[in-house]
Amino acid sequence: MVILTWLLTILYFSLILTFIRTWIKLSEETIDLTGIKSQIRFSIIIPVRNEEENIRALLEDISKQEYAQDRYEVIVVDDHSTDGTVEKVKSFIHDFPNFFLIELDLKSPVISYKKKAIESGIHLSKGDVIITTDGDCRVKERWLQSINELIVKTGAVCVCGPVTYIKEDRFFTKLQTIEFAALLGSGAATITQKLPGMCNGANLAYKKEAFDSVEGFKGIDNINSGDDELLMHKLLKRYPDDVLFLKNQEGIVYTKANRDLNELYNQRKRWAGKWSYYKSNEVKVLAIFIFVFNAYIALGGIFVLTGLLNVKIFLFHFLLKALIEATFIILVLKFLKKKIHLFHLLLLQIVYPFYTIFFGIVANFGGYVWKDRKVNGKQDD
Repeated sequence: MVILTWLLTILYFSLILTFIRTWIKLSEETIDLTGIKSQIRFSIIIPVRNEEENIRALLEDISKQEYAQDRYEVIVVDDHSTDGTVEKVKSFIHDFPNFFLIELDLKSPVISYKKKAIESGIHLSKGDVIITTDGDCRVKERWLQSINELIVKTGAVCVCGPVTYIKEDRFFTKLQTIEFAALLGSGAATITQKLPGMCNGANLAYKKEAFDSVEGFKGIDNINSGDDELLMHKLLKRYPDDVLFLKNQEGIVYTKANRDLNELYNQRKRWAGKWSYYKSNEVKVLAIFIFVFNAYIALGGIFVLTGLLNVKIFLFHFLLKALIEATFIILVLKFLKKKIHLFHLLLLQIVYPFYTIFFGIVANFGGYVWKDRKVNGKQDD
């Protein structure tokens, strides 16, 4: 038992240390993007459902981009909103010839409405590069330019951009921000190591010809989610050297945190459910290893009480985990220009192993609610 726990801890420490080294190296490679004159023609696709309160702010942000307006178009695809989203969009785009609205009219239910919305937007798009974001997001004035610079400089086929929460005004939101930063950092590290890890559809760009070359969402269209990660995995398999993470502060997209535990539960359950569809054996082994290590930390107290493990050894392992994870998360939070709350960081170190086990289990059972829709569990052909 002692040898096994030491092995798990050393391997986990080495894994996070690798993430840290990759994150630091990534900053040297992509943070200084200047002097690029060429402007790619972008098609920004925004699938929305019931975003009446948020959509205008995003459209205003995009209209103020430091990017020639004749070099990008915005296609809002409304997915059967039941509020005033459509009216809000129509009232805004009236003054912008490069902004468009599509209203989905699907008569029969589909498995993934969001993929259908994105496909509809791509079908009518005129740009060379597709960018997706969400209706509750905010972007900086050089968002498009930062993506443009990376693609022009490197020839990237797919760019996975950083996403964080808009503000941390509550205890609950501060904890979410820390966890989200950890996910962002690990996603950036695995992508850079050419492993199909995590990305976020709120800030994802890919060449339209590359989307067509992997047959778009074919093969993953029978899955409720995955319009971002699973598509990126397909692109990474086809173009292993051309899927990059955008580590540029101008390219950060800001989204709203979950308001309560119910929202968090449904979102994280949706996210956790995607791992079983990963095709890469390496990534599956990595996910299982992380789950097993967190299970060890969560159950360590029982091992100590039953005499299977010495309390000093367990506390030392926990301390190693906490130190290496905190170092990694602090680096990511600094990049995001987020305030570092040490108490919240320590609390999450204690809670997160139980959180990981919980969602690792519940993701395999039942459905969830998303955008006011009840979604069944796994959908396979």
